[in-house]
This record gives sequence, structure tokens and C-alpha cells, in this order.
Amino acid sequence: MLFIMNNMDTEILRRIGFSEQETKLYLALLALGPVTATAAASEAGIDRATAYRFLSSLQAKGFVSSFMTEGATYFSAASPTKLVEDTKEKLARVKGLVPELARLESSAKGRTRVELYKGTEGLKAILKEVLAEGEEYTFFGEVEKFFSELPAYTDLWLERVERAGIRGRLVLNESSEFKVARTERYRLIGKDFISKISVWTYGRKTAFFIWSSPPFGIVIDDPDVAKSNLNIFNFLWAKARRPDKASVRSTRRTGGYARTTQ
Repeated sequence: MLFIMNNMDTEILRRIGFSEQETKLYLALLALGPVTATAAASEAGIDRATAYRFLSSLQAKGFVSSFMTEGATYFSAASPTKLVEDTKEKLARVKGLVPELARLESSAKGRTRVELYKGTEGLKAILKEVLAEGEEYTFFGEVEKFFSELPAYTDLWLERVERAGIRGRLVLNESSEFKVARTERYRLIGKDFISKISVWTYGRKTAFFIWSSPPFGIVIDDPDVAKSNLNIFNFLWAKARRPDKASVRSTRRTGGYARTTQ
């Protein structure tokens, strides 16, 4: 029996629902033919009480049958072809369930999802998601906090934005200090139009950065919310003024921080 177990890929049986003990007993019964639980347990290398329990579970699954003769109960294994038939039946059931599962998946995609991130590592996770999305993004609100709270990472992030060729549009406080990537365009507006939070819109998601201590990030996955925030951004973009060329050059990522008041 040990030779058989060592030279057979019994993992397949476990993958289709057999426990280790059930596998040993089933193989023992195939090798021995109809035998008592004691003989099957001895061949499988497990104790008799355990053998009875797992022989019962194999019977419930239809892979073992039993009969009485001369006052003793004998057990025998179902033909290995039963494994194929049983697997085909399970596969047919799964295929029949697929349309319903697909409907559940589709309904979940249409729901609003809200995720909360805490601390600087949480904010980094959101910025990584903006990169992973790879779509043009918009930003308005507080900008200086990125360079004071996440100085090294913000510089690295801007470098990755440039390298990936991801475009962004920003509306910023005209008296703020910041850097931008070469793939970003920005416009300036009075501080009365800029809130103390930072708002990113990318794809169907909107992220709000709240600069408390510790800072928090809230990501809303909803196309209607994204569209609403994009409308707000476009309103501010239309009202904001374009920076002059000298200001643009001074705020590039490779340069120093620049105060853009003009």
C-alpha cells in the first residue's frame, strides 16, 4: 500500500474532495477487494475507529458500498470510473451556476464602494492606484501637504508619472509652493476657491485626502461621483488663470520648489 501511495499522484483525489484518510482507504479497498473495516484499516495504516468514520463518509459520497455476510460487514470501493462521472456531474453543476454568478458579479460592479485609508502609507497606496489606473487624472485643493508630509515619495511619484506618460490637470492655490511633472498642466486660482483637502479624480474613482493628524484618504468608486467632481474641476479650470512660461519652468519636477504668486 505504501508503494502504491508513493507512486501515484494521490493529490488529485484530494483536489476532488477526498481527505487523506479517505484516499488511503479507497486505494486500500481497490487493492484488496471486499474486506472488513479492520483489514482496510490495516492496509491503509490507520486505526480501526478512524477507518469506520471515513468509510462512512466515503459511503455517503457514493465511493464505497457495504454488505453483510456471515455476521460481518464488508466494504468495497466503487469503480474508478465513478470518479470521472462524479467530476463531470460537479462540472455540469458549476457551469449551470455560472450565469447566476456572473449576474452577481455584474451587480457588484455597479455598486458604490467606499474605502478608507489611514496614515501616510495609506495615502501612498492611493497614489500608487492612480499610477496603476494609468488614465488622465484631475486634481484640485491642498497641494503643499504632499511635499511636506510625503516629500521623498511625492518626488518619486512625479518621476513615475512622467515615465509612464500619464497626463494630469491641476487647479492650485496661486500662492502655494509645489512641483509638477512634465506631463501635468496646471492653472492657478485664488485661495478662496481652494479647500483644505485634496481631491483626485481618476477613472471612475474619486479620492479625498484629509490632512488631519494622522491624515486620511477616502476613495469612492462610483462613476456618478467621479463625474460630479469632474464637473466641479472643469468649472474651476475655466475660472483659473494660466501660469506664464517662467512659472511653468520653475515648477517642473527637476527644478526647485517655486512660489507662483504673480
